[in-house]
Amino acid sequence: MVLTYAFSEREYKQERERLNKPTSKQTTQKLHSLDIKTTKEFIFEKTTHVISHKRNLPKSLQGLLAGKHVVTPAYLDALIDAATSSQDDPENYTPSRLEQDFDNWWPNAREYVPPRGAEPIARPANLWAPDEGRSDVFSGLNFVFLDQGQYDNLADVVSSGGGKALMYDLRYGETTVEEYLDFVHSVAGGKSSRARKDDRLSVITVRLNTFPADMEQWALNFINGIERTQNQRTILQSEFLDPIIMKDTSALRRPPNEVVEVSSSIPTPSVPTLPQASMFSPTSKMSTL
Repeated sequence: MVLTYAFSEREYKQERERLNKPTSKQTTQKLHSLDIKTTKEFIFEKTTHVISHKRNLPKSLQGLLAGKHVVTPAYLDALIDAATSSQDDPENYTPSRLEQDFDNWWPNAREYVPPRGAEPIARPANLWAPDEGRSDVFSGLNFVFLDQGQYDNLADVVSSGGGKALMYDLRYGETTVEEYLDFVHSVAGGKSSRARKDDRLSVITVRLNTFPADMEQWALNFINGIERTQNQRTILQSEFLDPIIMKDTSALRRPPNEVVEVSSSIPTPSVPTLPQASMFSPTSKMSTL
């Protein structure tokens, strides 16, 4: 059993210190006796559970795509508690609840689903059950990122779902819509960069949510130009969760006038953020992260 933490470096260090503090000196022994290992890396074929405070984090998404449980830290606490004997005296040893009735006392992962955060649609917790059918939800799709931070956060998520993540070298204030669409055209295998109602593009652009402070108008014009020409909206980095849960990517390839505003719990680089302004059309608004 391998538990992967969807924690920041600071949070992971604090968690390790908590598990190893003097008052919890037997915790590591209990984990080893239960053959449980913890790591901050998501390891395919080995990770069995992702421990996360939030739903919409990259490792949480990887866990969902890999058919693994995504649980809160309380799951591990419940497991340790069930494995702890009520009597520390070796001469008067009392079996733990887990030793007495393993099936009854092993924590039910479905009771420890992370709470809903800023997700646009309130999905019931039962939909978070492992589902191996999610493993190819992005099959045949190419996701183009315009920001290195977004790419670094989500490239593994895309590949985990059978898709392809690409990083476009955007030159702020210089790259033209035509140059970018030439790139999309090449990624699409020579197909038209304009989507018809019955032929949605296989190339999805992940929208800029941060940019240099003096590039606001250029960024708005650039994204709006892409959407008008392609007849397909760009997406926010927070929009990966629901298609994964529902195994349906159709919402990611809607025309520009079919927009669902969302917000994200995925960390982003600390640079100026986009104000409430049009990124779909001259009259629509976007949600900042």
